[in-house]
Amino acid sequence: MKTTLTILFFLFHSTYLFSQSLSVKSVEDWIKNCGDTAIAHQSKLFVIDGIPFDPLNSKALNDELSRYAWDDPLVYINYGKVNAFHGHGRCFVSIGKAKKLRRQRKKSLRTINKYFQDNYPLRIHHMLINAKDPVLMINDKIIHFNIAKQRIAQLKARKIEYLIYQKKAPQAYYGQNAKNGLVKIYLKGYLQKKEQIR
Repeated sequence: MKTTLTILFFLFHSTYLFSQSLSVKSVEDWIKNCGDTAIAHQSKLFVIDGIPFDPLNSKALNDELSRYAWDDPLVYINYGKVNAFHGHGRCFVSIGKAKKLRRQRKKSLRTINKYFQDNYPLRIHHMLINAKDPVLMINDKIIHFNIAKQRIAQLKARKIEYLIYQKKAPQAYYGQNAKNGLVKIYLKGYLQKKEQIR
C-alpha cells in the first residue's frame, strides 16, 4: 500500500512538473528525485547553455530557466560536485537544449555504446543489483534493459538526429538503471512528426 501511494504521488508530482517551465525549485526537486538529497541541499552554480548564472540573483536565474519546459524532450540537466578549491561544498547544474547532430554521428554513437557494458542472461526479466548500464530511450520509448546493448549496436549513425546523455535521472520515473544515467536518442523525422500531431 505504501509503495502504491509513493508511486501515485510521484506520478501526480511528475505530471505537474512536466507541464510547466523549469525553475530553481523544480530543478532542485528533480535532483532530489534522482536520489541525491545531499547535493540538493548544497549551494549551486547554474550553467545554462554554457553561461554561468549567479544563484543569488534568483530573478534572472528563474527568468532564464523559464525559457525551458519540462515536456521538451531536448532539454537536459546534468549536475555534479565542483572539485575546485574555491568551489568546495558547491555543486554545478548544467542545463541546455540538445542541438541536432550534424557531424561526428559515428563517434557520438561509439561513445554512447561504451556506457552499455552489462551482459544479461538470455531470459532475465529482473534487474541486476549491480547494473552499470544507463536507461536507453529511442523516440520516447524506454528500451528494455536486456536488449538495450543490442539496439544500440543495430542503430545506423546516419539515422540519428539527436543524442542526449544525462548522468542521472529520477529512478521512480525511468527505473533502477536511471542511477547510471539516461541516453535519449531521436531518429530523423520523429520529433517533426510528433510536433505535427500536437
